Parts: sequence; structure tokens; C-alpha cells
Amino acid sequence: MKFVSPLPHVTFPNRPQAAPATLHEGLCYAIATPGKHSYLRRYPSTRSSAQALYRVFVGPALSSLPPSRHLGQQALVANTCTTLPTPQQRQLHRRPFSTTTPLHTKTRAPVQRSQKWDEEITARLIQLVDPETGNLLDNGAPRTRWDVLNSLDPKTHRLVQLSPNPTPAEEERFRRGDVDGGANPRSGGYWDARAANGYGAFVPVCKVVSKKEQYDLERRKKAANKERLKEGSKAQSMKTLELNWAIDANDLQHRLDRIGEFLADGRRVEVVLAAKKRGRKATVQECGQVVKKIEECVTGVEGASVMKALTGKMGSFATIMLQGKVGKSQAHGVDLAQTEDPAEAKGA
Repeated sequence: MKFVSPLPHVTFPNRPQAAPATLHEGLCYAIATPGKHSYLRRYPSTRSSAQALYRVFVGPALSSLPPSRHLGQQALVANTCTTLPTPQQRQLHRRPFSTTTPLHTKTRAPVQRSQKWDEEITARLIQLVDPETGNLLDNGAPRTRWDVLNSLDPKTHRLVQLSPNPTPAEEERFRRGDVDGGANPRSGGYWDARAANGYGAFVPVCKVVSKKEQYDLERRKKAANKERLKEGSKAQSMKTLELNWAIDANDLQHRLDRIGEFLADGRRVEVVLAAKKRGRKATVQECGQVVKKIEECVTGVEGASVMKALTGKMGSFATIMLQGKVGKSQAHGVDLAQTEDPAEAKGA
């Protein structure tokens, strides 16, 4: 018995479990066998129409190919028929306008500044400081920030706010009327009593600075800070030299030369004096000569000093602490890295 195709001139043999021989035959066979004998019902786990058509037509055709070609075609079809990612997965893996992975990206830490520049200044009215004299221009008459910024060349100059903004507590006091108009000693600006709503009430002190001059000033500050840290590290690093009370004159001179080099380099030197157990014992006069030579060595180095005098017993175990040449920043207690511009300090 043969199945009759709904299409004209198409018949099928009695093989319900066999695969169709051709694409046209498989399509006609699927249409001609409804119900439980349908060829499509043999694959209930189909996920889409594309997979169903693949199982009906492409799969049986690939099984009849040679082994080598069959493997290549199977791999090709497997790659092209993979499940598409969900919208959530596409959102996670989408990185527009980027060719690097997140692990390879480099970010720069934001610059921390205590002063506001240009558009960062929120006050509507400001006071300008003369960069050369440090005095307020026009006797402190306020001018709008917008006019000052329009008169500047943003490539060469910038507007810097010297006065810090008022605290929220000060703003609240002004809104309540507890603060009268006038100077604010904390910040250097003043309150504008005419702005009763609080908007633009605080008039800060600002200054127009040259970007090149500010860059040179920052570079000098960094160099001074680096030199100060270098001097501090040298002063903190201590060298220890051991001397014998009965040391030979030539050996003593060699050790004194080393002490002078350390002191000239700004280092701290600890001189340890002791007597050898099996060596010759030095006399009191010889011990005094050794101490005197050490003091002369310290005097010969400019800026060096004796931090701690002879501690211990003469002729036995004793120590002397010496301090090397100290830089100007340490000698006067000045932190050059934090020194402000005189005009800026005066204007603030």
C-alpha cells in the first residue's frame, strides 16, 4: 500500500520510519502524514521552526554525505545554528567604540583641588585681586563672573577662587538674617545683603592667573618638596662606625674621612668607641685625642653638629651621635612645597 500525496504525481512507499529521499519528498511526506504519523511529531523537542526544518531536511541529507565532508558540514551547521543570546546577555557583553577588555583599560585618578576654577565658581558676583600687588581691584567693587570669564583667553589664563565657599551653617544663618552684610573673616569674601534670597549672596575673592606661571610655580613646589623629602630621608638614615680607643693614626684618619663624607651628605652618624679585649689598652690622653679628632671633624663640615655628646665611659664603651648637614627647609622649619604665592596669600 502506498500513501497518496496531496500534490499531483507524487507517491510514497510504505516507510513511516524512513527519512525522505529528497527535500521535495520530505515536504510532501510531512504534509501527507498528519496526526501521530506526522514526520514532524518525531521531534517534540524542537525549539524553533528553523530547527524543525533542519531536523526534517538538512539532518537526513548530511547523513548520506561522506565522513570527511559530513564532519565539515556538521561543524558548519552547528556553528550557524547555535542559540542566540538573550537581550540581557547582549547588554552585558556590548562595549561600543572599544576594542580592549575591561582588564586592559587604564584610568587616571581624579585631580583633587582645594580651589575652584572658571565655570566651577558658583557665585554670580566676585571680587578680583591684582596679581602683582595682591590688592583688590576697584576698591573691592564686585563684578559678575560672566564678564570676567568672557574677557579672558581660556588658553593662557584661568579664573581661580581664593575664598572657600561658606559652610551650610553660615548660609542658613544668612537666610535667617542672623548675619549682616560685610566682610567674612573666615573666607575673605563678604555677604551681599541685597541678595535676600541667598542666591549669589556670598561674594568670593578671585584672581586671574596665568597657566604658564602657575605651572612653573607648581613645578618649583614639587622640586622643593622632592628635595625636602630627600634631605629628610638622608637625615633619618643613620650610619654606624666603630672605633677603637687605641686605633692607629692612619686608620683614625681614614675613619674620620668617612665620617666627614656622611656628614656632608646630610646623614646621621653614630660613632661607637670600644676597647679590644686582647688588644692594647689606650691611655686617658689617647682617648681624649680620639674624641678631640672627632669634634674637629664635625667642625670641619659646614652645617654638621653633635646631636648627643659622649655617652658612656672613657676608655671603655661609649657612643657619640652626630648630625650631618641640614638643608635650608629643615634648618628654618619651612615647607617649601606648601608655600603659597605671596599675591595669593595676601589676597586671601
